[in-house]
Amino acid sequence: MRSFLTILLLFFLVREDAWAITEIKLVQGTATLPGDSKVLFKIVGEAEMVWDALLTPQEFEQRKTEAVLVPFPAIWSGLEHLGVQRKGKATYRLSLHIPEALIGVPLGMWLPRTLGPATIWLNERMMIHHDFGPDGSEPWDRNPGHNRIYFTPQDAQQQIIIQTTNWHVHTGGFLDRFLIGRAEEIQSISLTLMAFDFLVFGLLVFSSIYHLWLFTFRRKFVAYRDLGLFFMLVVIRLLCTGSSHWLSELGWNEMLIYKIGWVSFYSIILVGVQMLRSIYPVDTPAIFVKVVRAVCLTAVCVVVISPLSTSQLLLAPMQIFTVLLVAPVLWILFLAYRNRRPGTLVLLPATALLMIMAVVEIYNAVNRIDQNYSLLGLGVLLFSLGASVSQSLNFDRTFHMVERQTRGIDNLNRKLRKQAEFLERRIHQTTEEMATLLHNLPEGVLLIEEDEGRLRIGSYLSQSTKHILGGAEVITWSVMKHFLEQTNLDSDQRAQLEATLQAILGDDAISFELNAENLPQELRKAHDQGTQTFLCAWAPVILDGSIHSVLLVLVDVSSERSIYHQFELDQQIFDRIVQLLATDPDNLMIFMHEAQHIMKRLNSQHNETDQRQARLLRELHTLKGLARSFGLTSLARTAHDMEDRLLRQPTSGLEPLFAVWESHRQTLNTLGLDTQHLPTRERDEDLLLVCGQQLLARPESPSEPWLSAWHAYVQSLFIRTDTLIHSLQDGMASVAAQLGKPAPLITIEGGEIGIRRTIHGKLLGGLNHILRNALDHGLESPDERRAQNKAEQGSILVRIQYREKILIEVHDDGRGLNLNRIHARAVEKGLIMAEHQLSDEEIAQFVFAPGFSTKSEVNDISGRGIGMDAVQAAIHQMGGQIRIVWRSRKNEQGFREGMWCILLPRRFGFHEVSL
Repeated sequence: MRSFLTILLLFFLVREDAWAITEIKLVQGTATLPGDSKVLFKIVGEAEMVWDALLTPQEFEQRKTEAVLVPFPAIWSGLEHLGVQRKGKATYRLSLHIPEALIGVPLGMWLPRTLGPATIWLNERMMIHHDFGPDGSEPWDRNPGHNRIYFTPQDAQQQIIIQTTNWHVHTGGFLDRFLIGRAEEIQSISLTLMAFDFLVFGLLVFSSIYHLWLFTFRRKFVAYRDLGLFFMLVVIRLLCTGSSHWLSELGWNEMLIYKIGWVSFYSIILVGVQMLRSIYPVDTPAIFVKVVRAVCLTAVCVVVISPLSTSQLLLAPMQIFTVLLVAPVLWILFLAYRNRRPGTLVLLPATALLMIMAVVEIYNAVNRIDQNYSLLGLGVLLFSLGASVSQSLNFDRTFHMVERQTRGIDNLNRKLRKQAEFLERRIHQTTEEMATLLHNLPEGVLLIEEDEGRLRIGSYLSQSTKHILGGAEVITWSVMKHFLEQTNLDSDQRAQLEATLQAILGDDAISFELNAENLPQELRKAHDQGTQTFLCAWAPVILDGSIHSVLLVLVDVSSERSIYHQFELDQQIFDRIVQLLATDPDNLMIFMHEAQHIMKRLNSQHNETDQRQARLLRELHTLKGLARSFGLTSLARTAHDMEDRLLRQPTSGLEPLFAVWESHRQTLNTLGLDTQHLPTRERDEDLLLVCGQQLLARPESPSEPWLSAWHAYVQSLFIRTDTLIHSLQDGMASVAAQLGKPAPLITIEGGEIGIRRTIHGKLLGGLNHILRNALDHGLESPDERRAQNKAEQGSILVRIQYREKILIEVHDDGRGLNLNRIHARAVEKGLIMAEHQLSDEEIAQFVFAPGFSTKSEVNDISGRGIGMDAVQAAIHQMGGQIRIVWRSRKNEQGFREGMWCILLPRRFGFHEVSL
C-alpha cells in the first residue's frame, strides 16, 4: 500500500501539461513559428537534405538542385530509394519564419541527443561544432557538447544548416525531440527534468543505502544485499542514460559513458535475477540463475576488455536476451503467488509493470522512437519494487529460514546416501586390490593373529612369503617357527619373540610401542650358497582401539649387503677423482708440487723429538689451507683430523695422511698427471736473465723468434702474481660460504710482476693464510657492514711492487686488528703481564706467536693459532720479512686498520711476465 501511495503522489506532482508539446509542420523545408504562445514547439515535417556531403550554407545554396525532401527528423533506414545508407553523412536545411512579436526576443533550440557528431549553422553563423576525435576518424572519442542553442533573432527569416555524420549501427539518421521556443521555456523544462532526476535519484539512493544497512547491521539476509546493489546499479544506469544526461553534461568521455551504461545494464539483469532467487529460492530454479549469471558476466567482460565497436555488436543480442527473460521471471512470480508466498500479491504486478517498461525502453532504443521521459516512470516503478520486496521480506523471513533448513537437510541426506554407496564400492574395490597386491609383492608380507591364546598366521599373505618360509602351500605358525629355527635367533630369543607377540595382541597401541624393541629387526639364514639377510618391519593393525593383528614384512637384502663394502671403496675412489677433475690442471700441478715438498718434510720430521709437534702443526696447517683452496676436501679434512690427533697425542703418527696422499697421487697418475718427474733446471738462470735484459736494452730490436723464445724462458722461470692469487679465489668463495659471508672482491695491482717458481709454493701458502685471516677476522658480517654504511661484499686489495725488493701489500676494508682482544689473549696465555703497557706495534706482533689465536672456538678454518706463525717461518726461510703497517688510528672499540707487508729479495721476482 505504501508503494502505490508513493506512485500516486509522484504522478500527482507531475502536471500533465508539463509534457504537452505542440508540433509545427515543415512544409517544403519551411515552418512558421507562432508568436503569441509561450510554450515549446516540436519541429516535424519535411526538410531538404543533400546525401554524402557536409556543406556550408553557401555550398548548400550552390548544390540545392541535388537536395531532396526527406522526413525530419527521421531514420535513414527507410530512405534507401534515395541512395541513403544507414551509415554516412548528410546536410539538412530548414527555414523558420519568425513572427514580428518574437523578433528581438531570446529563443532557444533543443537538439536531439541522437544527432551524433554535427555542425549547426544559423544564418551562416556556426553555432555548434562537435568534433570527431583527435584523429578525425573515431566518433566515440569526441568531446561531449551541449544540445541546446540560445539566440536572439533580428530577422524574420532564419535558415538552419545541420551537418551530421551518423554512426548508429541499427537504423542510421536521428530521431528525437527537435524543440524550439522561448529561451525561458527551454531553461524551465531543463530545470524540471533536473528536479525529477534528483527526486528519482534520491529515492533510489536512499533505498540502496537502507537495504545495505539492513544487510550489514540488522539481518544477514542476502536479499537485502542484492536489493541494495540493484538500486545502486540503477542509479549508475540513469546517470548514463537519464533525461538530463548528467555524465555528458559533466564532460565525461562518451566512450566511457557508453561502457559504464552497458556494464550497469548487464549487472542490473544479473543482480535482479539473483535477488529473485534469494527471495523465493524454492520457486526459482538454480539452473536459470546460473545461465543468466554466465551470460551477463560474459557480456560485462566483453564490454570491459573489447573495443566499443565490438561491445556495440553485443547490444542487440543482450536486448533480445532481456526481452526473453520477461516470461521466466513472471512465471517464477506466478509460481510464488500460487504457492501463497507472502508479498507476491504486491510484487507480481509491480515486477510485471517494470518488465513491460523495460521492453518498451528497449524497443524505443532500437527504433529511435521518442521516449517521452519514460525513465522517470522507470525510476518510480523501481522504487515501488524495492518497497514491495522489502515488505515481503519482513513477512516471509521466518518461513524462508525454515524452508531453507528443510531443503538443506534433504540435500544432506542425499549426499550422505551417495557417500555411503561410494564408500561401499570403494571398500570392495580396495579389498580386491589388496588381494592382488599381496599376491604380486616381491617382499614377504604376513599377518600374525591370536586364536584362543595361540598364535596363527592370517589369511592375507603374499606369494613371496611362501617362498621365503620354505615353499609350503599352507602357512601355519609351525612353519613360521621352523623358519625361525634356521635363522640367527637362538632358543631364548625365539621364546621371547613369541611371548612378546602374545602380549601385544589384544592390547592397545601403547603396548606395541613399549615392546617393539623386543622384536628382531634383522634375520640371517645360512644355506649352501651363502647367507640370506632379511630386514623385518613390524606394524600393529588396530581395530576398535586394540591390536587385532601384527603385520610383518620380510625384505631380502642379501645382494645389497654383499656389494655394500665394495661400494664404499668405489665411492671413496670416485670422490677423489671428482675432486681432482674439478680442479684446474695448472693449479693442480702447482699444488701437487708444493704438497709433495710438504709431505717430504712431514716424513723427515716424523721421527724427530725436538719441537716436533710445533713443526708438524705448521706443515699440516699449510697443507690443509692449500688443499681446501684447491677444492681437495678429503685431503684437507684428513689434515685437519691429524692436527686434532697431534694436539691430543703429540707422539701419534701420520700414517692416515700418508695413505690419503698416496691415494691422490696414484689417482693423478691414473688420470695422466705424473708428479714424480717435475722439470729440473741446471742452467744458471740468473746469468741468462741478465744477458737477456742486456740484449733487450740494445738500440736494435731483436728478432721475433728470439722474443718468443725469451718470453717462453721467462714464463718457465716465473709465474705471474695475478695467476698465483686467482688460483686461491675458488677456495676463498668456499670459505666465505662456510662463514656466511659473500665472497670478497679481490683487486690485484701489479699482477704482471713475476714470482720465481722455486718459491711460489711457499708464497702461495702464505698468501692463502693472509687472505683467509682477512675474510675470517677482518671483514665484518653483512649485517655489521650494512649498519656501518658499507657494501655487503667486502674487498681485499693485493698490491705488488718490484723495486730494490719485492713488496707485497695486502689490506682489506674491514674493521682492522682487534688490539684489545690481542692484548687480552696475550695476558691469558701468559705472554705478558696485565699491567705491562705496550705499543700497538708490539701488541700486533703477538699474532706471529706460536699457538696464538683470538678465536675462542676451533674450526677447520682458524682457531689453532698456527697460521701466521707458519707464514712468518716460510717467509723467513726465503730471506724475506713480514710486518704490519698501520693505515689509521685506533678507534674507541680497540680496532686499528693495518696492512700486511711482505718483503722478498729482488732475485725472486721479475718486472713483467707476459700472458
